[in-house]
Amino acid sequence: MQLFNVVLSLALLASSVLAQSTQLLLPRPGSKLTGGSSITVQIGMGGYPENIDNVALVIGLSQCHGGQCDPASSFLGNVLYQGVYTPIRGQYYANYTVKVPQYFTGKASLNVLNLFLVGAEYEPIVDYLNETVTVV
Repeated sequence: MQLFNVVLSLALLASSVLAQSTQLLLPRPGSKLTGGSSITVQIGMGGYPENIDNVALVIGLSQCHGGQCDPASSFLGNVLYQGVYTPIRGQYYANYTVKVPQYFTGKASLNVLNLFLVGAEYEPIVDYLNETVTVV
């Protein structure tokens, strides 16, 4: 019974942390994108019980080399969007239409950086996200 309580507590803590972080909802990992076309990037973010102040959102696309993609925390690539996270009123997500560079081909990493401040002390939080896509 004690083990069950520990496992349940850890699961609830993990789901609480995930609900309060930024998520890259669209396009799905492994999606095929066409160079020169416009795509919708959907960013989700769970509700915080404290005050939250969105500061900056950056969406980038970087080509992968030798089958390896750089992490978003070290290289965002070509910046496709730079602005503020602005969720749809009453929802926990926002859609951004961006253009895939014409000259991109092959495996690429769609990267997101989200900077926001939380609570009365305005604690800075930076989320880095990435997923691998293929540009055709």
